[in-house]
Amino acid sequence: MKIIRAKDYADMSRKAANIISAQIIMKPDCVLGLATGSSPVGTYKQLIDWYNKGNLDFSEIRSVNLDEYKGLDASNPQSCAYFMRHNLFDSVNIKLENTIQARSILLIAFAAFSSAVSPISFTFISAFSKAEIIEIKSKIRASISR
Repeated sequence: MKIIRAKDYADMSRKAANIISAQIIMKPDCVLGLATGSSPVGTYKQLIDWYNKGNLDFSEIRSVNLDEYKGLDASNPQSCAYFMRHNLFDSVNIKLENTIQARSILLIAFAAFSSAVSPISFTFISAFSKAEIIEIKSKIRASISR
């Protein structure tokens, strides 16, 4: 693990945005695992600023958001999907179909998103119906195969 020191929240946000933007620039079709909550908001604002300046392109990015509440509609302001749209997705050119929003406590090994890993394995922690599991696996496989 690498620990990066920052002098304050703004500095931490810029440093985190630097790491994410470097990944986007080096691999424009990368998969980003993004979080919700107050901590990454400054990072998302910095990414939006760089996007608005023409420094970043999110058009090929795929996103897996690891937070969501089961049964909460994506249009609900309390949902994590709403949070991500409001704090990042609506302000950049990411395609919403390239975003995967978990719908409960769902753990997906990031290795599953590497094109070098096969077969893809999924670990689900929750009470999902069989149809929900099939739908989530299908979305992940479609995202990986692009």
